[in-house]
Amino acid sequence: MGLKVVCYLLWDEVGKKFPNSRYSSVGGFIFLRFICPAIVSPQDYGIVDKSKINATSRRILILVSKVLQNISNGISEEVSSNKESYMSLLSSFVEKSNRRINRFFQQLAEDGESGSNSIECVNVYPDAKMV
Repeated sequence: MGLKVVCYLLWDEVGKKFPNSRYSSVGGFIFLRFICPAIVSPQDYGIVDKSKINATSRRILILVSKVLQNISNGISEEVSSNKESYMSLLSSFVEKSNRRINRFFQQLAEDGESGSNSIECVNVYPDAKMV
């Protein structure tokens, strides 16, 4: 079973009982199980060498992961009330980003329904610069 099919099944089944939770079910699954672990521990996925990650780098990667997880779950309140007060600066970013990422989650689910093996590139952050 492909990842897009799993996303469709999550979207469909969760939507039957909790229609307002479709996006967060797909987003939580994708980010919690795939994207955030690779961000927090890139050495485990062969992205970087283990010696390249020091304590400061690890802390930054964890914070990036927290923000992305909040975006994928549609949570901006948690960012603004976070124990780490400097995270509150990101609450408006999280709120704005939520609509964009939801389009991506919906497309994943729709492609899974159709059995499509390709996905159009959704420009989630059109103003972002690659580093």
